[in-house]
Formats: sequence, C-alpha cells, structure tokens
Amino acid sequence: MNNKRICVLSFRSRNNLAARCVDFEFEDVIGSIDDIDLITIEQGFGFSPRKRVVNQLSRHVSPWFTRFSPSLTRVSLKKNYDLFVAFCQDITDLLMVNSIRNWKQRSGMSICWIDEVWAAGVVKNRALCNRLLSRFDHVIIGCSGAVNTLQAEAQRPCIYLPPGVDTLKFSPPATNGPERNIDVYSIGRRPLLLHNQLLGMKRSKNITYLYDQSSNGPLFVRDYLRHRATMVYNLQRSKYFIVYPAKFDAPWQTHQQVEFGPRFFEGAAAGAVLIGQPAASKVFRDIFDWEDAVISLPEEEHELTALFDELESDTKRVDRIRRTNMRHCFLKHDWLYRWQEILDIAGMQPLPQFEKRRQELVQCAENVSDSAVSP
Repeated sequence: MNNKRICVLSFRSRNNLAARCVDFEFEDVIGSIDDIDLITIEQGFGFSPRKRVVNQLSRHVSPWFTRFSPSLTRVSLKKNYDLFVAFCQDITDLLMVNSIRNWKQRSGMSICWIDEVWAAGVVKNRALCNRLLSRFDHVIIGCSGAVNTLQAEAQRPCIYLPPGVDTLKFSPPATNGPERNIDVYSIGRRPLLLHNQLLGMKRSKNITYLYDQSSNGPLFVRDYLRHRATMVYNLQRSKYFIVYPAKFDAPWQTHQQVEFGPRFFEGAAAGAVLIGQPAASKVFRDIFDWEDAVISLPEEEHELTALFDELESDTKRVDRIRRTNMRHCFLKHDWLYRWQEILDIAGMQPLPQFEKRRQELVQCAENVSDSAVSP
C-alpha cells in the first residue's frame, strides 16, 4: 500500500544540465528523511522546439497557450497527498507542471520552489506566473531580489530560501581526511583575469590549479551522481575554492540584482577556504556571518601571490576557517534545514528519520569543533 504523504515533481529525466544536479541532490536527501513519491516527466523527440514555441506563444500572444505541456508524457496522480512540491530551475519549467493532470485536485497543499528568478525576467514570463504559478499555495525562490516582483505577478505568498548542501556527503571526516593536494579549485563562472593570474602562479609557483573547461556557459553531464561525486572528491582535497556571485558577468540578465548560488555552501561544507568575491547584499552577509567566510581576492597578480603566501604561512587561521565553514554548514545549511522550512509552511511535522539526520549533523559539528581538520 502506498502511504507516502508527499508528492515531489522532479525534472531529473528532463535533461542533463549540470546546474540541475543541485535540485536532484536535494530530492535525494528529502527522500531519505521523509515519505515521498518522486514523479518524473519523460521527454521525447521534439521536446525543446515545442517548449520554445509554447513559451513564446504564452508570452506574446495569450496565457491560454500555457495549457499545452511540451512533454510527451502525461501523468495522473493515483492518490491524494498532504503536500505537492515542484522543484523548478527557472520559471519556464512551469510549463512541465501541465504534464501532471490532476496535481491540484490531489494535493492538500502545493508549493513551487524555483531556483533562479531574476526580477527583470519575471515580467517577461508574466503569463506563466499568472496562469500556472498562481495555482500554487506558496512559492519559494532562491533569489531574494525577485521576491516582491514575483509575488506581485503570481499573487501568491512568496518567500526566499537560500540554497543548501548535502553536508554529510560534502564534508570530509573530521580526522584522517584526504590530503588537500589541490591548491586552487575552480568550477563554473570565473573572471578571465583571475584565471590567467592563477595560470601564471601555476607556472611561477608550481601551484596545483584545477579548473573546468566550460566556465561561462551551460555544462551538461551524463551521470548526475558521478558528476557530483567527482566534485565532492575534488573539493575535499582542495585548499582554496573560487566563489563569485551568480552571473556576475551577465549584467544584461541580472540588472544589478545580486544573488549567490550553492557553490558557497558546497565549498564551505567541504572545508575549503572560500576565496573570490562575496555577494554585496544584506542577505549574504546575514547568512555568511562569520569571520573569513569569503576572502576577497585582489586584482593585481603580485597581491594575489602575496595573499596566498600569507594564507599558507598562517596555518592556524586556515584551520579555523575550515572548521568554522564546516560547522556552520552542519548546523544551518544542510538540505534538512531547508526541508524543515517547507514542512513548517505546510504545517507538517518531520518524521523520525528527519530527527536522526539532524542528530547526526549536530554530532558532526561537535566532531569538527573537537578535532583538527585535514591539513
């Protein structure tokens, strides 16, 4: 008998964009601490062209076209759920919700979580907000600067929740962890000037600088779990991890809206020292409110070299940074705490497996406080 109390709509079978892996990881964590049915939508030939056509018609002709889902599969829920949650990467994913014929009728409460929302793009997708997002009881977004704009368009309660991390996966053992033999690790967007400076240090100082080849564009992966495992492996062996605000190099899209993504949490959970540029927002300062949460990088290469020499010579400071980063993630930024927020909104109590993971997180935080982390 299926007694699952929560239905989660996942897009893990939609495409293999690396940016979606964070959502999949969140889904895996909540699947281990709650009773959920994970519903996936299979796409077929012609999915992307159809989605583009429906999206354009919805924006520029009439919201009526949002009723046409671009997916080839149609699903009907077979039972009632206390809660229905849809994890979307962006607003256009709402088109896929139409693939679930009866989700509204089968749900006691419904919540839509959208990772990336830029206020300037909300009006552009007004039809999706009015026609589809407005059907949800609550909306959660991962971009604080778009809350008011999206709430005005959708006419639904809208709140901000920051990204999180599977801390138990990303954090190395408090003792006898892997050796940190990668000096600098960089994935995703990064300033070209900084990249060239680090390449120069790689030649002049023989540092180990590990970076991906697709820095400022979409990255696709074949296997979500393998991709994340590789990232965890590298982060646990990295001394310093490059972090920058979301789409810092795309002002035509952000329009001065400052946001930050999961990289900050992932690097901190892994015990790496975060170096780069903190997000210039009160939200960021309130979340990363401890000393040396992010060490700002100078623009001049000789100053960058001096900063690295200073950090390398101050082992006590670096050890403190690693401990503090990990401890805050264990106690505040694991995906469990984000799921707690959702349960609170829905008026639902956590299950025993939730409490078991919470206790494990607390114990790990105590272990980090009492033991030296890997050098």
